[in-house]
Amino acid sequence: MTCESAVNLRKAGKVTVKDSNLRDLGETHFKYGVVDEHFEVVRFALLETISEAVPEMWSVEMKEAWKKLMISWLLPSSNK
Repeated sequence: MTCESAVNLRKAGKVTVKDSNLRDLGETHFKYGVVDEHFEVVRFALLETISEAVPEMWSVEMKEAWKKLMISWLLPSSNK
């Protein structure tokens, strides 16, 4: 999913990910006992990966948008 998102970003200038995919991913992680601290590591790695994949498009605004997305969809405790 991350690779596909990076490709979409590079080709179209935007990322399209189905909400259901993100929810399913979050639920799976929750079932395996992943805690918020684990997501911090993943968030850091994902942001670094995206910035390296599309350096010409990376900006503070894009970084903040990705952070908001990850907080709202990928952190189970933020949806309580």
